[in-house]
Amino acid sequence: MMRLTGVLSLSVVFCLAVARSVHGQAVAAPTPPPNVLQAVAPGATCLAVSDTLGLLVVGQAGLPHQLSLFKLDAAGKIAGAPQPITLPRPDSLKAFPNAALGAAFHPTLPVLYVWQDIDAKAPIDKAKAEFDHLLVFTVKDGALVPAMALGRGAEFVHGQSWGAIGLDARGQRIFLPNLIIPGASQSAIGFYELGPDGLPIVIDGVIKPTVTDVAAILNLPNGLGFVAPTRDAVVFSAVNGPATWDTTNRLGAINHYGMSNVPAQCAVGGRPDGAWVYGASLGSNVLYAMQQADGFITMMPTVVSVPGADLRSIPVVMPGRPARLAVGAAQGVCFVSLDAEGRPTDQSVSLPVVSPAVRGIAWSDKFKLLFVAVEKTP
Repeated sequence: MMRLTGVLSLSVVFCLAVARSVHGQAVAAPTPPPNVLQAVAPGATCLAVSDTLGLLVVGQAGLPHQLSLFKLDAAGKIAGAPQPITLPRPDSLKAFPNAALGAAFHPTLPVLYVWQDIDAKAPIDKAKAEFDHLLVFTVKDGALVPAMALGRGAEFVHGQSWGAIGLDARGQRIFLPNLIIPGASQSAIGFYELGPDGLPIVIDGVIKPTVTDVAAILNLPNGLGFVAPTRDAVVFSAVNGPATWDTTNRLGAINHYGMSNVPAQCAVGGRPDGAWVYGASLGSNVLYAMQQADGFITMMPTVVSVPGADLRSIPVVMPGRPARLAVGAAQGVCFVSLDAEGRPTDQSVSLPVVSPAVRGIAWSDKFKLLFVAVEKTP
C-alpha cells in the first residue's frame, strides 16, 4: 500500500462579500458563474444529465417516488414539469422506504443506471434475497423503459447513506459501491461487465459482480464517487485520500494515497478524460487535487482549505476560462477557480441555494450548464 503525504496547503476564501485590494487598487469580488441551472427536486441525493438524450434525472430520498425525470429543450433549459418515477421493491419490503443514491447515463448508449438502497431497519435476509440495488433502464422517446434489475445476494448490503456508481469512459464496466466480501462482512467495491447493448453480461447463466476488499482503507458506505478513465483502473474514495483499483493486478490491486492533512471521508470526482481527480471532505472545508494518468495517481497532492464551507457533494469540473471546480455545500454551491493546469487557486465564491445539503450536481458539456438539484428556487 502506498501512502503519500500532502505537502501543499493553500487558503481559499469561500465567500468574498467585499472587494479586495491588490497593490492599493480595488479589485471587484468574484461573482458566481451565470451558467447554473437549478432543478427543483426535494430530497435530492444524486443527479445525472445526458447531453445526447436531453434528459436530466435526479435521485431522491424521503418521498413516495425516488426519481424525477426532467426533459431539456434545445438550449438545455428544463421543459415542463418533471416526471416522478417510483422504483420497484418487493412486496415483502413495502413497509421500508427506499431511495435512489446513484445515477449515471451510459456515455454513448440510451441507457440509464440507478443505484437504490433500502432503510436499514429492513429485515436483512429478505433484503439480500429480494431487493435489487441496481436498476437498468433503456431510454425510448424520452421515457425510461425498465430493462434489468439486479444486485441482490450475499455481496450486497443495505441501509447506506451514499451509493454513487460510475462507468468507465467507454462504457464497458459499471463500478458498484457498498459491497462486502461474502462471509467476511468487510467493505468492498466491485463491477459488472457491460455488453454492447449497455446491459450487464450474463456469464455461465448468472450475473455476478467482480469484487475486491477495501475494508483496510474505507468502511461502509464506500459509494463516494468513481473516476474511471479506462476499463481496467478506477479511482475511488478511501480514508484521507483517493485509491486506485487496478483490476488487472492480482498481487497489488489497491494503491492508497493517504494524506495526513485531509479528513477521513471524502467524495471523489473528476472528468474521465481529464488529468486530475478531486476530493471534497464531507462535512468539512477541505479539498484536494491529484494528477492521474489512466487511473493511476502520478503527482503529489494540492490540498486547500475553504474557510466557512461545509462541503456535501462529489466535486464537479466546469471547463472554461476560468475553469472551475463546483462542490455542493450546506445551503449553497462552492466554486473554486482552477489554474491552467487544473490546480485549485485562491479564487472562490459561493452561490446560495435553497437546500440544506446540495448533493445533486452535474455538468453538461453540450449545454455548458451546471445543473443543481434544490428544494425550491428562491
